Amino acid sequence: MIGTLTGAGLPATVPATGAVLRQPLVDLSRRVNENETSFQLLLRARTGDPDAVELLCARYLPRLHRWARGRLPRGARGAMDTNDVVQEVLISVIRRLQVFEPRDEGAFQGYLRQALTNRFRDEARKINAHPVSSPLDSAWPSSGPSPLEIAIGREGVERYEAALEKLKPEDQRAIVARCEWGMSHEEVAQALGKPSANAARTAWAGKPADAPKPMAIEQLAPFQSSNEFMDSMGGRVLGSGHSIMGTVVSTHSGYSDVPGYAALMDDAYGPERARNILRQSPQNVVLYPSIAIKGSPQTMRVLRPLAADRTLVESWAFRPKGAPDLLTERSMSYNRITFSPMSLLAQDDIHVFEALHRGLVASGNEWVSLHRGCRPDEPETGDLDTTATNELLMRHQYRAWMKFMADGGA
Repeated sequence: MIGTLTGAGLPATVPATGAVLRQPLVDLSRRVNENETSFQLLLRARTGDPDAVELLCARYLPRLHRWARGRLPRGARGAMDTNDVVQEVLISVIRRLQVFEPRDEGAFQGYLRQALTNRFRDEARKINAHPVSSPLDSAWPSSGPSPLEIAIGREGVERYEAALEKLKPEDQRAIVARCEWGMSHEEVAQALGKPSANAARTAWAGKPADAPKPMAIEQLAPFQSSNEFMDSMGGRVLGSGHSIMGTVVSTHSGYSDVPGYAALMDDAYGPERARNILRQSPQNVVLYPSIAIKGSPQTMRVLRPLAADRTLVESWAFRPKGAPDLLTERSMSYNRITFSPMSLLAQDDIHVFEALHRGLVASGNEWVSLHRGCRPDEPETGDLDTTATNELLMRHQYRAWMKFMADGGA
């Protein structure tokens, strides 16, 4: 090892006594804004701020370890440890921060990855130039595959690396951050400097109430609404596990009118029915077990189970016959902003899907807790109105599942 590590992952200063000073990470975190992004820490670290350097290393060292596992050339594993190489490369990069011009956090990740890749290639060249013959040692680190190799196979890794080289730099950083660094979708968006719902709301703050909003802001900003707003949306459970979220109001309620659309609806359905249709703008209409429809943006999401550990999530955008083109544009925009895999909002959903899957396959606790808003006298059948944050909507789905299973799927 290159030295004893502090709680943040850098070698500690060795005083004259020879003892090693260890600094707990919890103490360090109190000196750094907990809301500070890694990119902000990177900018501070370039100025020589020791606190920022420590916490930056604490964040990146585990990611580097995860990525580097199994990549050190086999012939070099007896003379050095992968963790040693990772620490040496990270410290070397940190020392050169002042000459590195980062565009965003993703660029720094790419820089680290390339530095580590170059070091591994150097070690491979040394082994090829001076091969060493030695007996097998059971204490050597395992030459087993890395997590990525386990997932897609060694040949798959080669194809993956080749395909990665053909992508745009920003796309490369997104894939590396997610697939290799193991970052959550929220962390990936933050690392690449992608805007958030709060950024959209802030960008429009102070504008006149009647000012026309850009479509992206109109669709994105409401997702930063308060918990009180989300709770007041209203919800309703229907038979067989179906439900509606947003019976009172939703994030779609404030969409601007589409010129000419109301008149077309009047012609098609009559004024009274047209008004009733256009008045409703639910957040989600769930058709149990796997379809969610959004009427205002004209989109649908379908969850298709493919295996016990694999689910396909489909996003559909509809083009109503005879409707203005602006409706289709709104649908495509919403799908891109909300449902695409690297969108600003779907990252939360996908993170929840993955967390639920890990929880359900775990053996520590066999219970699924859906108790929010539960009452002892809660009816188990019939149409019921509730708040949007009451987990009655999900309890209702579990009850439908139990009924269908007991009835043999009938």
